Amino acid sequence: MRRITYGWSAVCRVTRGKARAMAECHDGTSHFGRWMGPGNWKFGMSCGRSKMGAYDVEWKA
Repeated sequence: MRRITYGWSAVCRVTRGKARAMAECHDGTSHFGRWMGPGNWKFGMSCGRSKMGAYDVEWKA
């Protein structure tokens, strides 16, 4: 049996403030990564076996 997982990733540069990864999954759950300060980061998130409904990198000052 083949296991299928759903996820995303992106390399981002945070120049100021903070950023984090987020994902909303088809099963109704939401997942959020840690807030990261300035630097180059690989953000990503997985919904496991649930399909992904939305994903984003959130920013705040």
